[in-house]
Amino acid sequence: MKDGKDKIGQDVGAECIKNKVAPPFGKCSWKFYFDPTRGLDVIESLVEHMLEEGYLPKNASGRVEIGDKKYTKSQIVDMYRDKPLPEIIAALQAIDERRAKESASAETEEA
Repeated sequence: MKDGKDKIGQDVGAECIKNKVAPPFGKCSWKFYFDPTRGLDVIESLVEHMLEEGYLPKNASGRVEIGDKKYTKSQIVDMYRDKPLPEIIAALQAIDERRAKESASAETEEA
């Protein structure tokens, strides 16, 4: 990762090959900044994960629609940085519960 010509960080990735606890070949990645006040960017990694898993669905232009507004990934990261972590966790749990209800209702309609 660069800011102009200066290298400010690195994308770090890992893969679980064999493990007795986790499923094999699981991959993860996160952003590591060389600035000691930033270190691992947990919020940006969380937003990337939410985008990959569909918690934050993107439209055709690659922007995320929340309500009537459209946001870029960097705008969402800045928005979540301002919120306390318990508030983010509560929002994720609400989304997870809604997705579970939607999938349960879809299964009952198919049966």
